[in-house]
Amino acid sequence: RTVVVFTPDKGLLEGEHRFRTGKVWSYEPSLRVPLLLTGPGLRGKGPLGDKRYDPVDTPDLTATLLDLAGAEPPRRPDGTSVLPTLLEGDRGWDVPVLTEATHTSGGSERGFGERSSIGVRTGRWSMTRYRDGFVELYDLVRDPLQHENLARSREHRDVLAALTTSWREVKDCAGA
Repeated sequence: RTVVVFTPDKGLLEGEHRFRTGKVWSYEPSLRVPLLLTGPGLRGKGPLGDKRYDPVDTPDLTATLLDLAGAEPPRRPDGTSVLPTLLEGDRGWDVPVLTEATHTSGGSERGFGERSSIGVRTGRWSMTRYRDGFVELYDLVRDPLQHENLARSREHRDVLAALTTSWREVKDCAGA
């Protein structure tokens, strides 16, 4: 009847992107951290056995644990339970994941509050806007190491516009 969960708070950059060390940047080594979750009925499920690749945010983990426990929360949790993914396998990446950090840039662009960068990560794209106005856009299929910033690329204007729209929708998300 026990479910065990292990995950670090963030990934650690160690030399990537010219950072000696750090863990608040919206680059893949900092964002994609392991999540180990096991318990009764959760082992060996799905087409890939025990492995899943769909993203899970911290609020999703809370909703999932409530779901596994059969508990009724006092109010609707912010996240979405990933129990179906755990039991049946990956469903595909269909919801953008919000990334945010403090201490990554100066500046005074409005709407950031205490945050210095806010980003949106999808299955293919990573876009981060910094408080000082700098923007990064990466095609994670063609450039998984995030070396070529496409934010000023004319041929990626539509992608940047779509991600900016998504960014505006989720950057200050609260409640339902």
